[in-house]
Amino acid sequence: MTSSPRCRYCGGTLVLSSAIEELNSTCCPSPTSIGTDHTDFRGPAVLAQTFIFADSHLLLLRRGTPPYAGKWAPPGGFVEAHESAESAAVREIREEVGIELDVARLVPFATISLESINQIYLSFIVRLDRLIVPAAVAPEALEARWFSVEAFPLCDIWPPLESVDMSAHFDRVRAGRFEFYQRTDEFTRVISDGERIVYLRTGHIGADSKAKARIDEGHAASPGST
Repeated sequence: MTSSPRCRYCGGTLVLSSAIEELNSTCCPSPTSIGTDHTDFRGPAVLAQTFIFADSHLLLLRRGTPPYAGKWAPPGGFVEAHESAESAAVREIREEVGIELDVARLVPFATISLESINQIYLSFIVRLDRLIVPAAVAPEALEARWFSVEAFPLCDIWPPLESVDMSAHFDRVRAGRFEFYQRTDEFTRVISDGERIVYLRTGHIGADSKAKARIDEGHAASPGST
């Protein structure tokens, strides 16, 4: 079942726009959201997000603005006009936790498509040589902190990460292993070395797609394939 569409700016439930009903467009009814001034018949908003690891710890911030205010999440935000995803990620890190990074340190990590709130996240991973003291910048971040896998705040985490096995990501970073994650409303899968595809979660994905994934996996594993 498809959930109600939500505002890309505040996460509130969208309603049908009376101004342009023939386009079947929607708008945000919240008077305090900037989404009120935007009729939503466009494609999804694009956001950049970065998982920063150092000394077996992950940097998270407690969100100060909706959606998900009060939840712990990696630094990230909207990609602005004429800005690359990498530049947006570095800018958000600086603006939210006060850490300066070079774009060359960002390694592609995941794509997360959130149909319910009309957003697509392009996620990166960064490995630092040492822990850097973060400085949370309000109002976007209420506080920022490094977490070990044992202290990971699963009970108070950004909802899209609730079902994610973060211990696997900590292990991946310690081992220096390459993995790319793809998440949609239908499935979550990991693509590792040799383009081997493993489905971690499936929903309403067709049998033909699953069969194709098995073919792709077998092709990637074959030493003589090209």
